[in-house]
Amino acid sequence: MARKTQAKVAPATSSGDGALKLVHSVRELTEGQFDYWLRCLNRAVVLRGGEADAFRPGDRQMTISYWYILMYLLELYAADRNPFDVDDVEKLVDGVTDELASMQKLSRDLRNRFKLETVRRYVGDLKRFGLIVQDGRGPLSTIRLTAPAIRALVYTIRHWVVEFGKLNPLLQGFFKSTKATADAVAWLETSA
Repeated sequence: MARKTQAKVAPATSSGDGALKLVHSVRELTEGQFDYWLRCLNRAVVLRGGEADAFRPGDRQMTISYWYILMYLLELYAADRNPFDVDDVEKLVDGVTDELASMQKLSRDLRNRFKLETVRRYVGDLKRFGLIVQDGRGPLSTIRLTAPAIRALVYTIRHWVVEFGKLNPLLQGFFKSTKATADAVAWLETSA
């Protein structure tokens, strides 16, 4: 698969348009965040005994789908424990969480995003990479997250929050007005 090249410089503008700078910055920042996610996933795979380059830039779309499944599981974990507490995560017995969901629950709760077969395939992939543990077979099998997967998710979240926070000075000028907020609300209501 051909690797996509990223534009490194915003198109030239004679007016020094702040909107262009903001849009360009958001696009560049978003592209870079998925590269960070791939690095974190690869590190988690290595920690579970897998290959260092399990995920490559061409796998970006697939790893975005994995993100949704893993984040759903992380949310279930976060209902009882703090995934951002690294010491707590390191104390997980055998480096895995308790049972978080059955395949039946996972498939049901993600049905608006994925077909049942897709959830099964992605769970199989995540299991093969050592990012989750699946106990049993069929719809009643249970899913658990591994500590390296939790850390990959948490470090990515932290990184994204910090990096997107750097856009705040650019955003302030565009979105602090009540008109911008009213425009967005009206647009969303119209499309509902």
